[in-house]
Amino acid sequence: MQVFKFGGLALIDDDSIRNAAKIIAKNIEKNLLVVVSATGKSTRLLCRYAEASYYKHDDRAKFFRIFRDNHYEILKGLSIDGEPFNRIARLIDEAAVVAANPCATYSCFFDEIISYGELVSSKILSAYLNKSGITNTWADIREILLTDNNYNAANIIFNRSREKVKKLAGHKLVITQGFIGRSEEGFTSTLGFEGSDYSATLLASFLEAEKVVIWKDVPGIMSADPRIEATARKLGSLSYEEAIEYAYAGAKVLHPKCIKPVQNKNIPLEIRSFLHPNNKGSIIQAKNGRHDQAVIIQNSNMSLVSICTKDFSFILENHLCKLFGILTNAGTAIQMLHHTAISVDICVEQENLNIDRIKDSLADNLLFRVRNGLSLLNIFNYSDQIIREKTRGKKILIENRAKNIYRVLFEPENDL
Repeated sequence: MQVFKFGGLALIDDDSIRNAAKIIAKNIEKNLLVVVSATGKSTRLLCRYAEASYYKHDDRAKFFRIFRDNHYEILKGLSIDGEPFNRIARLIDEAAVVAANPCATYSCFFDEIISYGELVSSKILSAYLNKSGITNTWADIREILLTDNNYNAANIIFNRSREKVKKLAGHKLVITQGFIGRSEEGFTSTLGFEGSDYSATLLASFLEAEKVVIWKDVPGIMSADPRIEATARKLGSLSYEEAIEYAYAGAKVLHPKCIKPVQNKNIPLEIRSFLHPNNKGSIIQAKNGRHDQAVIIQNSNMSLVSICTKDFSFILENHLCKLFGILTNAGTAIQMLHHTAISVDICVEQENLNIDRIKDSLADNLLFRVRNGLSLLNIFNYSDQIIREKTRGKKILIENRAKNIYRVLFEPENDL
């Protein structure tokens, strides 16, 4: 069996769904499990709908209407009518019924609502494939992936999920959803934003699939952002270790969590373009050694939080342990850290920073300073020449140099 994953851009309209169906049709000589995201930006729209519904905002009906009309337009473009249309229409209306009767905590209610993006998109793809003569089985992944009740970022219950996934084996073509599961309490849960890639590789691991292909709007994993670096080129092959390092450093092509499941079972993971499906992409697999191509990853909108003691006492392990715990509970990953006897600097994504929560949770004898709007540059397989080129004219705040990675935080307004 192979596992294919199509993201929202691959299903954004009727032409995109036709294209995805063509890709599927060319690859069903073996059993195929297809994992899909919500169409386009449906999840973001449903996030606004969930918030407006829970707190009874006046514009809640508007968000549902946009969600419904967007999908009705796709159904019309695909000429899906009759009972297949009616089933999908009832599913869309179900989202409004759930939204009108919030009876759980906000985080639980939120997951219930936003899951309809994946449920509807997978139903549409399944219906179009059937209409095109490509018989398939639609599966509700909530019956298979069981999670804890940590809504919005649920954790998979591996033993029970691994047992239930067996029901997907033996089918020629299965269409299902990424990103969602079901909690022990019986409510819909989500695995965190961009979690569909993780769903795909997790299912591949459970099923011991031959290969995973994630279809993106890019030719593969690039050595840099081609919009910034004219010399950027596609990396044909890289190891699991390299891939997870790039993903954690901020490469947007991959979700960091999606590597470990396939690495555990030594399953190749390909990144290919749905815009040019006949072209080779990038393959991630076990291999000896590392490539020597410089890889440049730059992230903007970073924050630097500088913490120091007021009385020149040491910042000790207990301070750091508490700080790490606060950030972990908030789902905030530390991208860079610099520590001295009386101070610690941490770099995090600005949108994930809750400085008031950090201040309230740490000792009173600490001073805080926050700088926003910074840029973090990661250069893998660096050379001194590349470092000079990329840092020239920049006001550097922190830099770290390790064996194969150079990292620097700087103020972007000083770029040349």
